[in-house]
Amino acid sequence: MAFPNKYARRCDRQGCAKSVLVGEGLTVGPPWRTYCKECLPAHLRPAPTDGEDLDVQVDGPHFVTVTLCRPMGDRFAGYRAACEAHGARFDGARRCNVVSVGQAGPLLARLSAEGFTWAVDAELVANLHAHAQAIAEGQRQAAERVDLVSKALAAKGSELYPFQKMGVAWLATRDRALLADEMGLGKTIQVVTAHPKGRPLVVVCPAVAKGVWARELKKWRPEIRVHVCAGRGSFRWAEPGEAVIVNYDILPEALSSSAGGTYSGHDAPEGTTLAADEAHALKSPKSRRTARFRDLSRAVRDKGGRVWLVTATPLLGRPSELYSVLTSAGLEREAFGKWDRFLELFAAYPGKWGGYEWGEPSPEVPTLLAKVSLRRVRADVLPELPEKTYQDVPVELGAQDVKRLNKSLPDDWERTVEQAIDDAGGVPFVKMSKARATLAAAKLGAALEICESYEEQGEPLLVFSAHSSPLDVIGAREGWAKITGETSAADRTQIEERFQRGELKGIAANIQAGGVAITLTRGCHQLFVDQSWTPALNWQAEDRQVRIGQKRAVLVMRLVADHALDERVAALLDKKRALLGKVGL
Repeated sequence: MAFPNKYARRCDRQGCAKSVLVGEGLTVGPPWRTYCKECLPAHLRPAPTDGEDLDVQVDGPHFVTVTLCRPMGDRFAGYRAACEAHGARFDGARRCNVVSVGQAGPLLARLSAEGFTWAVDAELVANLHAHAQAIAEGQRQAAERVDLVSKALAAKGSELYPFQKMGVAWLATRDRALLADEMGLGKTIQVVTAHPKGRPLVVVCPAVAKGVWARELKKWRPEIRVHVCAGRGSFRWAEPGEAVIVNYDILPEALSSSAGGTYSGHDAPEGTTLAADEAHALKSPKSRRTARFRDLSRAVRDKGGRVWLVTATPLLGRPSELYSVLTSAGLEREAFGKWDRFLELFAAYPGKWGGYEWGEPSPEVPTLLAKVSLRRVRADVLPELPEKTYQDVPVELGAQDVKRLNKSLPDDWERTVEQAIDDAGGVPFVKMSKARATLAAAKLGAALEICESYEEQGEPLLVFSAHSSPLDVIGAREGWAKITGETSAADRTQIEERFQRGELKGIAANIQAGGVAITLTRGCHQLFVDQSWTPALNWQAEDRQVRIGQKRAVLVMRLVADHALDERVAALLDKKRALLGKVGL
């Protein structure tokens, strides 16, 4: 229902609040809202009189509404496809599609190419022109910052690589983006350099990476004030010219004022940049951290801000995780369209144990993903950077080890292994985890022999495991250190620095805890006692040494016991690695 307002009040459109005298606006509901004439919902505005197909209107400073003026018949499918391709969101209450100013130009260009017409609105033209000017100015300022950082690096005998400069320029033009460069290619410095001068910056990252971001910001953007959040309830929005760094685990609960009154999701400052480091942490749409981050993301986008996702592994295991990550920045439809289309592109079908089974991805997938992401790999941009070579080291188990292992295995262990690597639900992890822990312990003797050999040669070694027992033994050796999820950020930094200075013979690290926010390029040899179910976590651990600054080829050794369980896990991980490569990740 809609009728002229009977009472004088202020306009209810967010960001307006203009006084509306009796009869000069429109009351719409339920729920009842009063709007001034300039803020009327698109579907209540007078329809064009000159026969246009669409009514295109400005919807505040950051959005545009597109409304059909008449039934389109067979043309409607083209209209809907265009809206989905450019991330437009259908507003059921107003019966229109809402698109950001940044995507309005490309959307209208596509609709025009398909024969749709609309009236040219002067305010819309002005907004689009202003947005284009802002992009050009952002690129100019980003180029200036690239020059400053390049000079600072040159003074230290280093350089900002051409692909990094290109990454900065690309980010500077994007309100929403996924920077998916391979690990070790300097994604952090690209984000720090691309962030617009004088704007608020919020970095969400794992707790262990907060110090890295603080260090990089102070080094390359000294004009930005840095505030690191610590503890629950400590989050607040950044002010202009400030960076707030917060870990995923202490993001605020909801878009409402916190108990301390320091946070309200609806008051995100204009033009905030929200960067999600290790954004694969947002892989589960049902997790609390994903819900909390998406609240921040929507608040930032509603105020014309930027949301940049940063991860080398946006697809850790199952394709559905990629869709969840993209959704956290509002990129999923621009890349792949609706969920049904995504399922089709990945040849998905209902699984035996619930959820979906995923087939071979369509050849279109890398091209579609490239619409919203930028990914470079070492082999292409830094061919001189040493690559990894792999070596499986066979381990012969003793009769008692085999007996204990077989006793701990569940009857349907082969199916369980496949489910675990596919990240499917309902996996009986208790028994399987016990079996893998038994297997890891059985390989400890072989691991220690390799450690002793490297110590004799004076060559530093990294040892990774998904289980604590091998790490406890190896990390306790003289001249060694251990990194687990319980290691504090300060201790991690100290261990990293000691390793790089040559004070440590080796590091024993949990795969997940030791796989992020650390550079260990002094060594070039690593040993996996066992591996994570998730292939991408293993790759992240590997790439602690394959980073800028590494001058030697890196050898990755994997202990594989002569038992069907270990051999099956190794084969399935290799198969998953090959599958992810076909997606372009």
